[in-house]
Amino acid sequence: MIHPLLPRIFKNTYPSSKNGIRSGVKGICPPITLNEQILPTAQSTRYLGIIIDQLITMSPHLCNKLLSLNNPFRLLRSLLTSNHIKLPIKLLIYKLYLKPMWTYGI
Repeated sequence: MIHPLLPRIFKNTYPSSKNGIRSGVKGICPPITLNEQILPTAQSTRYLGIIIDQLITMSPHLCNKLLSLNNPFRLLRSLLTSNHIKLPIKLLIYKLYLKPMWTYGI
C-alpha cells in the first residue's frame, strides 16, 4: 500500500518529457560575425548527405530522398511488377539498387 503523503512529496519532481531541443527556439537567431562581417544564414544545410534545417526536423531530408528515389523506381517499375520475374530476383534488384539509396542518411 502506498503512503498517502508520498504523491504530495514527489509531485512534479521529474522533468517534463515535453521539453526537447526545439522548446527554446523562438524567433530568429542572432547574426554571427566573422572578421566583423555578418555570415549569411540559411534555412537548411547539407552535412554528410543529410539535410538539417533550423528546427532539426527530417522533413526536408525525407522530401529530397523521396524525390531522388522516384526516377530509379520508375525505371525499375516494369521489372518489379512483372509476373514473368520471380520474387527472389525482384528482391535482389531491390536490395542491390534501391535499398542502399534509401537507407543512406536515415
